Amino acid sequence: KPVKEGVSKADAEAAKKKLEEAGAKVEVK
Repeated sequence: KPVKEGVSKADAEAAKKKLEEAGAKVEVK
């Protein structure tokens, strides 16, 4: 899946947490 750009910090953190719970490694810059 492509990484969303232009999302708020909270949305980015929420998406990161969901993906990490699914076993993915995500880095929010």
